[in-house]
Amino acid sequence: MENKKNVIVITGISSGIGETLAKKVLDTGLYHVVGIGRSDNKDLLTFENYDFYEMDLCEHRMISEVVEKIFRKHRHIDVLVNNAGFGYIGTVDDINEHEIRKQMEVNFFAPLLLSKETLIYMKKQESGHIISISSIATVVNTPTLGIYAASKSALKKTMDILRNEVKGGNIKISMVSPGAVKTGFGKNMKKCKEFNNTSNIYEEWARRFKNYFKLYNTSDEVAKEVMRLISNEKEFTNKYISTRELLMDLLNRMLPTTAFEYLVRKVFYPL
Repeated sequence: MENKKNVIVITGISSGIGETLAKKVLDTGLYHVVGIGRSDNKDLLTFENYDFYEMDLCEHRMISEVVEKIFRKHRHIDVLVNNAGFGYIGTVDDINEHEIRKQMEVNFFAPLLLSKETLIYMKKQESGHIISISSIATVVNTPTLGIYAASKSALKKTMDILRNEVKGGNIKISMVSPGAVKTGFGKNMKKCKEFNNTSNIYEEWARRFKNYFKLYNTSDEVAKEVMRLISNEKEFTNKYISTRELLMDLLNRMLPTTAFEYLVRKVFYPL
């Protein structure tokens, strides 16, 4: 039987932004939420308009099967929120090929392929909205997060181009780029195998990140911004949560690279 409520698919609902967003959406009673991830969230099981599909985002063969199952059950997919992701801490020199590939698999290939599979059904229904969670890492050049930044930058650029490719088809493509958000994401970042605690660059940027995170947003604030996109169906090229990240983006566009990187170290990521 077709679900009359708008169906919102959210990846990474076990904690953090994904969990907060799912609860906010479900609290409205206006939507049906479909969670995708490696493990379900017990708190969400208490909601009537919720179901979950288990999927390892590295197993790309499962993506088309799961999306097809969702559409077959509900007969429409109205919003896809690409939220799931993780980060490696490691210099470009230290991080190995396996770690690079895993970072790109989860943060780039998985959301890209999910978007492609979902688009098949959005084009048939002639409507839809794909919202991807990016990062301020696409703007600033912060050492030890190079491959994480590359994965988010690849997704952002691809979604920017996709937005232009689907124009006029009533399908919207939006990006949300948080900066410092107080969730378990930072604590759960993985150190690369060759991580060297005695290296000056790791020590320096650990201190810089700590200072940067003294001013932070909450997962609730990020979820509210995504909710505004969902409810208003607006399309944002790239939406920031705080003025700090917006300012960094503007300065990056205006200043020479060396000048902007100097400001990043002195003002935004001070020692």
